[in-house]
Amino acid sequence: MASSTHICGICDLRNISKPSKIWCSECDEGLCNACQEHHSLSKATRQHSIIPIAEYSNLPSDIMQISQSCCKHDEKLILYCKDHENPCCGKCAVESHKQCKEIVSLDEIIKNAKTSVSFHETEATLIELIDNISKIRNAHKENLTDVSKKRKAIELEIKKTRLRIDKHLNKMQKTLTDEIHGVCDKESEKLRLSIKTLDGTEHVLSEYQMKIVNIKKYASDIQAFMAIKKIETDVEKEEEYFLSYIPEGKMNIVTINCKIAKPIQAFLNQTNTFGDVGIETTTRSFALSHKKSMQAQMMLPKVHTIAIENITALLHKRVNTVSYNVRGCCILPNENMVFACFDQNTLTFMRSNGSKDATIRLPAAVDLAYLEADKSIAVTSSTETEKCIRIIDLQNKKTKKNILVNTKNFGIAAFHDSLVYCTNSNNIRMISLRDELVKNIVYAEISPFAYVETFQDLIYYTNTKTDDVTCCDMKGIVKWRFKFENVDLIPYGITIDNTGNVYVTTGSNNVIVISPDGKRYKELLSSRDGLRNPIALYYDRKTNTLLVSNRSKDAVVYDIVR
Repeated sequence: MASSTHICGICDLRNISKPSKIWCSECDEGLCNACQEHHSLSKATRQHSIIPIAEYSNLPSDIMQISQSCCKHDEKLILYCKDHENPCCGKCAVESHKQCKEIVSLDEIIKNAKTSVSFHETEATLIELIDNISKIRNAHKENLTDVSKKRKAIELEIKKTRLRIDKHLNKMQKTLTDEIHGVCDKESEKLRLSIKTLDGTEHVLSEYQMKIVNIKKYASDIQAFMAIKKIETDVEKEEEYFLSYIPEGKMNIVTINCKIAKPIQAFLNQTNTFGDVGIETTTRSFALSHKKSMQAQMMLPKVHTIAIENITALLHKRVNTVSYNVRGCCILPNENMVFACFDQNTLTFMRSNGSKDATIRLPAAVDLAYLEADKSIAVTSSTETEKCIRIIDLQNKKTKKNILVNTKNFGIAAFHDSLVYCTNSNNIRMISLRDELVKNIVYAEISPFAYVETFQDLIYYTNTKTDDVTCCDMKGIVKWRFKFENVDLIPYGITIDNTGNVYVTTGSNNVIVISPDGKRYKELLSSRDGLRNPIALYYDRKTNTLLVSNRSKDAVVYDIVR
């Protein structure tokens, strides 16, 4: 925002504090009564749309923070770059978008934001998801009641059987009853946890509903345009999680049963168990509401492919990491950097100006991934005693959580609210950060220190055993495989830019870039550009910069020009 919502922006510039009474979305500031009168009479502003400050305050705080002015030049955002999918001011267009082919008026882009397909699709999806959650929750409640009834029926059967047999079976009866209670309680707890998870998801979706209602009522067009993109992404994540919860519209219904052993009445002395407790799971179909996959807002382009022949790297800066055997790195949103130092058993934090910020000890740290949702990083390690993924809080530089995964782990990448990581068990796995459920995605003979990256709904990974780079979908189905045949190159680290080009470090002191279809490649950087046995690299898709860490002592940041 240009100014506080509570203080008149014009008076504040005159060092006068007056409370704002109305909000002008085009000026992006609040106005007091006196300034409002001048604002309504001035030729330049008389046509501006204003709303009472009390109504504007109904907007969520994160929507209010969406500025309508360029944060770099403090000028109004008037243009939209389709190549970078970002609004910009006139100066930005000249300084940073000279090579961009599609610069259009921002007004044309945002004029239908609140009535766009994306807006309506998101609202409809929220309604459907909440309705589906209600159906599943009710089914779980019914199942919970059935389990309780079945438990009582089994207990009654046990007691009736016990009356027909002698004291010899009393001890076995208690053992079986306890077992039934244990199984029932365990399954009931799972159902309660599922209900709790659904309640939490429903609450989040309801908040998005209220947020959209307030955006439609009170947000400016650009705020609505920028906000719905974020909300749409979040809702897609919630929808994806929900659909994975009920694959193909089916869910497991749990019941318990107990079969009394037939020989028990005739052969009391030969029977050592009172009965068998089992879990019977049946599948019930649900008529879930589910529209077609959400259509993207058609006024914005999808990813534009950039020919790798046009990609060049310009030296931006060098950073003295004072680290050895760096296996992983990344650039944070504030342009600070993090390096995983395998030999030194440390995680090194560097400021954007090249000075050291902090160092924390992490045994056998291999790779790391930035988690935007909670401003933290996930770090893998590869020792028998460190079979976990650590979540590091970026604010206090301390471990906030250890996720046990029972494997030695190497490359790691973030994907929505999950992590994709390479293991020493010849597979690539995905773990949900919500409930820590793990599923296998890729089954292959994957080498130690294999690296992985995600882009859109695809997974890319390197393999030094087979000397190739593979692209597959989230089910592990291979889309393409690039083999380094007749080339003295060994693939190590991997990262993806915002157009799908794949950057890979190799065993020949260079970085190559592979086309999005996996058919072509070119050498982008070599030892002539300051590379010395690099493994780790990271592409910052917001700033179009490439961080390449030499295996020891320093790292290099390049500006990628396309």
